Amino acid sequence: MASATGLFSQIVIILGPYYETVLETIQGLASSISWTSKTEILCLRNRDFARTNSIYSIYLARDFLEGDVLIHDSDVLVAHPLFETVATKRVPNSAWVLAEKMPSIPEDETKVVTNSDDQVIQIGERDIPSKTAQGRFIGLSHFSSGATELFRDEIMSLVGRGVIGTYYTAAIKLLAEHKMLFTVWSDGRPWFEIDTLDDLRSLDPEAKEQITQQIPHHKNARVRAIIRTLEQDNRSHNEFA
Repeated sequence: MASATGLFSQIVIILGPYYETVLETIQGLASSISWTSKTEILCLRNRDFARTNSIYSIYLARDFLEGDVLIHDSDVLVAHPLFETVATKRVPNSAWVLAEKMPSIPEDETKVVTNSDDQVIQIGERDIPSKTAQGRFIGLSHFSSGATELFRDEIMSLVGRGVIGTYYTAAIKLLAEHKMLFTVWSDGRPWFEIDTLDDLRSLDPEAKEQITQQIPHHKNARVRAIIRTLEQDNRSHNEFA
């Protein structure tokens, strides 16, 4: 991560289905975005997307899990001030997850249990009763140096034991056990989960405008985006069976 403005020196995008179409779209968008510094966009391909989940996608990007890292789920749209709050946290050996407080949380949601200091005691899905959780994980997390390496090692350990069909939050649990994990609450600031075209079409126009208006535009910046595709040789699913 490059600066406290929310801009990055390197962006890694992990692609699965419709790889060629999405890559072409990314290449087109890169030339229309204003960057304040030289930014490298790396695209990795998860060929086993049909049989794996996000933990395996993050595993493919393990070489980039070092130092200051932010992971943003692709189906989550977050207002820029909220995104920047998470992205600019700066405490060594710590990590933060964006979460929304909810009085009633569906069992299949990734839930967070916190203390009065917003430290995460537990994070998980069905292994955490809804009545004990304070909120749900939204899909944006930030790891500082120290926490990143612990997270990476846990990702590699889990995948090495054949755990490839779950979410990457399975590895974040270890950070909670080490008392390194904290929440950033959305506190009513807009965010959306967009899984389908219907979700996109039903997006409230006023809220959508609120999000897009908050994205900073650097009109005088020179576009210096570099796109490089890394064709990772995915290890066979059978190797982890």
